[in-house]
Amino acid sequence: MPMNPLDPEGDGIGWPELLRGLPGYLRGLRELSAPGTSGADVVKALLERGNALLTSERYDDAIAAYDTVLSIAPATFDAWNDKGFALSELDRDQEAVECFTKALAINRRDATAWRSKGVALCKLRSFEDGLQCLDAALALDDTSAAAWLWRGVALSALGRLQEAAQAYTTGLKYAPPSAESDVQSIRDSVLPDLERRIRERG
Repeated sequence: MPMNPLDPEGDGIGWPELLRGLPGYLRGLRELSAPGTSGADVVKALLERGNALLTSERYDDAIAAYDTVLSIAPATFDAWNDKGFALSELDRDQEAVECFTKALAINRRDATAWRSKGVALCKLRSFEDGLQCLDAALALDDTSAAAWLWRGVALSALGRLQEAAQAYTTGLKYAPPSAESDVQSIRDSVLPDLERRIRERG
């Protein structure tokens, strides 16, 4: 399936490394609580920390950082959205859907949150609901390769083969160079298989 999340790997950090990092962590906490530091500054710093961990594929640690943000400011869109992404990377897709739902309750105009929720629902095999979310994402940003390709996945699973082929074709048009292997797989395998199934239907 194109653009599936990578399997997470452990970060290999043991007690010696944690203890060595403890003074810096405590110093960071003192800086966050220093006079003149606002709650917004704390939230921003924690979000940046979570995003750095997310980029490093330390998903459990990123989730913990986002949870800290949400304990301080529960209406923080980015924390819910990015926590959902981290959960999805760990294949905890039901929890991810709940996070994206909360993010969208704060901001319904975010195409990325709609797309991410749609992908998580497709991974849960809730293809009708996933398709609705992907369509909402594309209504806000119709150049998202991932949304088009996952739309193809959902439509194919629902037996809407002509529409699925069109969605895949459109997605390939917007796919970035970094998705070259996914693009090749779709061209060599997915689209020919769809075309065969369409011919067999007559």
